Amino acid sequence: MFWRKALITAVIHCLASCPRAFAGGEGPPTIGPGDGETPPAEDEILDVAPPQAANNTVISGWVYLGRFKADGTWQRPRSEDLIGTSPDELEGRPIVLSMDVNVRARVFVLKQQNSDGGCDIGESEVIGALESGREVVLTQITRFPLCDSYIWAEVRESD
Repeated sequence: MFWRKALITAVIHCLASCPRAFAGGEGPPTIGPGDGETPPAEDEILDVAPPQAANNTVISGWVYLGRFKADGTWQRPRSEDLIGTSPDELEGRPIVLSMDVNVRARVFVLKQQNSDGGCDIGESEVIGALESGREVVLTQITRFPLCDSYIWAEVRESD
């Protein structure tokens, strides 16, 4: 039942923060302040795995870990193991995922930064998913360009 709540949360957030995509408007998805609909503190990449992806388990690729805020806290971390730890300290560490996540071929790409501080992004291909409770090793950590509070990790299966 966890996946249903995660999926519903993702859809609600997307409908609230990306109205152009659902109203036949123009433009790619955005991250950041956007058009004022959602304050920056609430913006988030909700890259949780949909139920059908959970059957296609992949053990290596790129995973969105969450947003690391200026005050040193994580917003919606994908693992409880991240709490209290800076992204700079994570490389090489194992973590246990606390939610199902998409595994992607690469990190999202920045198309442009908007005048309002938001970022137009290009999503990358979903190549599978990892289930909640799965242990992975964070082999590389990267921050999203210009929106560097969004933290991504290249992961592999724990030994």
